[in-house]
Amino acid sequence: MTEIATGLRVGEYVLDQPIGDGAFSTVWLAHHHYWVNDSDKLVAIKIPKPAFTSTLLKDAAVHGLKHPNIVRILGFDPFGEVPYLIMEYVPGLSLRALMLQQQLTPSNAVSILRQILLGLSEAHKNGFVHRDIKPENILIHQHALTKGFDSPGVVKIADFGIGKTVEATGESIMMSGDNINSAIVGTIGYMSPEQKRGGEIDHRTDLYACAVLLYEMLTGNGPDSVELPSEINSQSPRYLDEVFRKGYAKLELRYQSADEFAEALTPPDARSPGLAINSLTQARMVKSPDGMAAPMQFVCIPAGSFLMGSAIGEIGRREDESQHRVTIARPYFLSIHHVTRGQFAAFAVAKNYRTRDAWRSALFPQDDNHPVVSVSWHDAVAFCEWLSGIEGKKFRLPTEAEWELACRNSTADTRPYNTGDAISMEQANYDLLARKGTTPVGSFPSNARGLFDMHGNAWQWCADWYERDLADASDPQGPVNGAHRVLRGGSWCSDAKSCRSVNRYHFNPTFRHDYFGFRVAMDVE
Repeated sequence: MTEIATGLRVGEYVLDQPIGDGAFSTVWLAHHHYWVNDSDKLVAIKIPKPAFTSTLLKDAAVHGLKHPNIVRILGFDPFGEVPYLIMEYVPGLSLRALMLQQQLTPSNAVSILRQILLGLSEAHKNGFVHRDIKPENILIHQHALTKGFDSPGVVKIADFGIGKTVEATGESIMMSGDNINSAIVGTIGYMSPEQKRGGEIDHRTDLYACAVLLYEMLTGNGPDSVELPSEINSQSPRYLDEVFRKGYAKLELRYQSADEFAEALTPPDARSPGLAINSLTQARMVKSPDGMAAPMQFVCIPAGSFLMGSAIGEIGRREDESQHRVTIARPYFLSIHHVTRGQFAAFAVAKNYRTRDAWRSALFPQDDNHPVVSVSWHDAVAFCEWLSGIEGKKFRLPTEAEWELACRNSTADTRPYNTGDAISMEQANYDLLARKGTTPVGSFPSNARGLFDMHGNAWQWCADWYERDLADASDPQGPVNGAHRVLRGGSWCSDAKSCRSVNRYHFNPTFRHDYFGFRVAMDVE
């Protein structure tokens, strides 16, 4: 039997030192046998202990999960003289080690748990349940120390070795043979009641473990008493008591998805529809020349992972709509309406930015409640910069990915429109011959998030440069340069297919048209 020791070559790699030891396996840091001094070639190699080779089969089963919050599987050989699994190396420490070093702030605990839930959402949607979510299996990248816990991908889920599938096979356990032949596996302090009983489990057992993690990060201890987090840690906000309570509840009362749990982590005042911001309001006394106050309202869009782009076969599908997985790691605000003529006029007058009538369409009548049109991308950015200076907050154009997530009713919604598989004239302003111009903002029903006119009325500038081919990404910002900026949503003169949630339009950022407008995003502080 081969001795597992420093210097042993395993596949293309040479073992350096053990960095983790569990009941079923040992994890080693290893370097590439040729690129000895290349730190980018470092990997983590899991070597099972005798009689536990099948745990590799479970870990390897998730090799197709390419998500920034899941440790990537790079190689696999369960049949060699030394069975092994090669994984992405995450320089840093486990969540357990981090909690032993410091008491996490509530905001850091929320940021960490949100990223865990984003990774679990991807796993659950692909039919995998982890079954052993605990601090030892959560890795914190060293970048978190400089970039913060909100940075995409700094929190990663490891070790699916005792997980199970929940697909149509109806298996109660995916592992077989060796010494693991019972469904009652996991770590006692994090096991859901149904898992302890050895009954059928599904993805909600991972959510129970996440509630335990939340409690532990907020208080430093497991939920062994009847006290709520805020009763132990006065810095813990009370809304997190209810988040914990629901995650820790019995199966039917628990959160039903990782996305629902993640959305609940957003503070109530930040997720209330129609959150009013003082920009352009009487409180600031910033008014258009006719004396009309023009308040802006925002809704908070929770972080989440979703399928961006269209499925093959969708009516109207274009070549630049390839479907791919995108993760938005932080919540953000988005204005519920297009920026109106009245709001933009206040900016134009205050900054002597041409005249307020420079953006009045020559094709159709408008008043101050219509979306401002004939604005270039640069005009829209200038408005955001002005607004940021007034309010002391970060206003900007939404990224293309943020816009599409907001347009959809939820992270699970993949339909062409937020109205379903089709859209009608009673639901949006589109079709050149129908109304022959823009309509006042809010004239049609909102989507489920409380956003109006996401389909039609006026095209909406996004922050990104246009790129034809998009791929899986976390918080994509688009290419660093280009010729055209992206617009989304369609307009009053578009056909229905051009107003789809996924349709991508692009134009020179200096151009102004009677169907180009925008809405504003705001960072969550």
